[in-house]
Amino acid sequence: MKSAEWALRETVAECFLYGRTPDGKTWQARITVYGDYRDSNPLLFDLLSYMDYRTEDGKVIATNKKPYAFYHLTPYKRRPARVFLPSSTAPGKLSDRMKLGVSRAIRSFFKL
Repeated sequence: MKSAEWALRETVAECFLYGRTPDGKTWQARITVYGDYRDSNPLLFDLLSYMDYRTEDGKVIATNKKPYAFYHLTPYKRRPARVFLPSSTAPGKLSDRMKLGVSRAIRSFFKL
């Protein structure tokens, strides 16, 4: 179960670092605010530090302590969604599965 939690942590961190959804699609551009695109908004990256992971009844549960995380996950009118939580636990591409397998093997070898 611990490896599933680490896999979810890695997926969420990759979403923020690479600016893409867990499926690998690039996040849509944000709406303009007074002429600039605020893609380097620190509030967005602040969400990553407030992620909370726990395991209950054989499931890994990811929540965020910031109330505005909901607004990044759901689109509304002109605001695009910037999804960072996967809807399923299986990575899609073969390269992603290979990276995940290697990182799990390294963690289990070093008992991290």
